[in-house]
Amino acid sequence: MSYILFMLFINGLLYLVNMRFRSRLFNDYVVSILCCMRFVVRNDDKNERNKDTKHAI
Repeated sequence: MSYILFMLFINGLLYLVNMRFRSRLFNDYVVSILCCMRFVVRNDDKNERNKDTKHAI
């Protein structure tokens, strides 16, 4: 859970920096990072669920 909070914190910092600079290239860079982070978090959730189901079986 702390990992997700940490990612939210980083995303907030990137958003503030983006508001200051407003460059299109940087914007695309931030969006790609956010997509990667969401993908990683989803994979972590799936792994946790798989562990739970294995224990149940």
